[in-house]
Amino acid sequence: STLAQNLIYLDGSPLRFEGLNFMPFLIDCNAERSMFMTGRQVGKSTILGSKSISRMAAIPNHGILYVAPRMDQVAEFSKAKLNSMMRGSPMIQAHYVDSSVQQQARSKEFTNGSAIVLRSCYLSPDGIRGITANDIYIDEVQDIILENIPVIEECSSRKSYRSIIYTGTPKTYDNTIQKKWEESSQHYWAVKCTHCGHWNVPLGFDNIGDEYLQCKQCKKPLDARIGREFSYIPQDSLLFPWWNVIENTILPLKISDISIDVI
Repeated sequence: STLAQNLIYLDGSPLRFEGLNFMPFLIDCNAERSMFMTGRQVGKSTILGSKSISRMAAIPNHGILYVAPRMDQVAEFSKAKLNSMMRGSPMIQAHYVDSSVQQQARSKEFTNGSAIVLRSCYLSPDGIRGITANDIYIDEVQDIILENIPVIEECSSRKSYRSIIYTGTPKTYDNTIQKKWEESSQHYWAVKCTHCGHWNVPLGFDNIGDEYLQCKQCKKPLDARIGREFSYIPQDSLLFPWWNVIENTILPLKISDISIDVI
């Protein structure tokens, strides 16, 4: 995350994590497999974009495969995140791109030999077969058929170092995300109340008051920006890391603009 903040620009300004204290945990995670289950508009695409560009810059000849269900999702990530972050960064423009490397919608390269390939996989994974990558980022995984996941994962099977990240927003309890949840260490963002000392984990409907995000126990204002990661499953287990990040994790104290998604 330190490299990302020094390297990447977003919307014309250097990338910063003020009020988004959970983001460095996700960007810095180096587990072989991890999963981020998030609400809407919590910065999931920013995390994936920052992580992919940072790793391409830091590791020569490093391959990344980004997969989303639909091609329009792939195109949006390529344009709104990758292009924006790369073109806005003076360091990337000066040291990592020139006329000799590809900068296309479905393939982007750096001069150090690293590259990211972007593909869609809705009904069939055939368009992904044959691609080799160290890192695989499977976005909106809840909409990808569970049986297609092993085919995508196979793209990194011959790499001595590999990392696979699954991300998505849950829609039901019977989909790919739920299956992966059951295999995971079930991390949440935990917030300790500064008034009564109660740890609020996970943040949920009980934390939503009439005017402010509130402590479940004492009902006083709670600042979700001040917290830490917490796992329900012991860290020495064989399960892979999973983070649950919901919308009220990133809100300031006042919650008048919060939206509630009911599954």
